[in-house]
Amino acid sequence: MFYLTIEGLYFNSFALTLQPLKKHNSHLAIDWNKDYYAVLQIPRFSAASEIKTAYRNLAKKYHPDMNPGNKSAEEKFKEINGAYDILSDEENKLIYDEKLRNPHYQRQQQFKNQQQTQYQQYQKAQYEEYMRQQQRAREFQNAQRESAKGSNYDINPWRIIFIVIIIINLLRMCTHRTFIP
Repeated sequence: MFYLTIEGLYFNSFALTLQPLKKHNSHLAIDWNKDYYAVLQIPRFSAASEIKTAYRNLAKKYHPDMNPGNKSAEEKFKEINGAYDILSDEENKLIYDEKLRNPHYQRQQQFKNQQQTQYQQYQKAQYEEYMRQQQRAREFQNAQRESAKGSNYDINPWRIIFIVIIIINLLRMCTHRTFIP
């Protein structure tokens, strides 16, 4: 199965149809203190068709054009729209229904977010410690370079070995009274 997107439509190869792209409403914030099913006056965990019919009936009833000048009807209409936005989106409805089934859902999500935050803080602390170690290493190298600038020569282990060999040969010459070229 593949999807081909063309100007707001997608081609579903499985169904061999062109269908409109559904806009994703995951940016909607779910208010956990509201009962969206009660706002739409339907039983909990209702099907999408029941949600749609209840929304249409209530939207007609509380629409500002049907109730001009009535502020409470206007507020009720906004509340109905918000409930329908949450419950009409499958992903948000699943999240909301899971919260209704599991009363500890919100605490679990808060705990999960807290763990993620703690892990991110731990990673940040590890990175900062690494950067401090790198800074100390650079400062140490710079200090070594500064101290080496005062001397005219570098101490090289091979140079020391070479000097020791020359001294040994000089001592041999002195003791044996022979010249070794």
